[in-house]
Amino acid sequence: MNRFSRIWLLVIGVSLTVIALRSTVKPQPVVAAAHYKYLAVTTTTLAIQTELDRHVAEAWELAARCIQKQPPGVTLIFRKSEK
Repeated sequence: MNRFSRIWLLVIGVSLTVIALRSTVKPQPVVAAAHYKYLAVTTTTLAIQTELDRHVAEAWELAARCIQKQPPGVTLIFRKSEK
């Protein structure tokens, strides 16, 4: 291998190293697309609609629900956008 090939291989190697290590040395700031607050409410199966109505009236949206067998009940997880 002549000197020209070695220099070009060195330049390519150094360039790839700089590209690979740039994110480690100087990470880019990340901004989330949306910021949410979360609220978990555990209730009996009879009071689900009351809890839904109350929290939706306060601008919370239902994000998930978890049904519990022992003791019988439901955990409702609400989220609200932080603006």
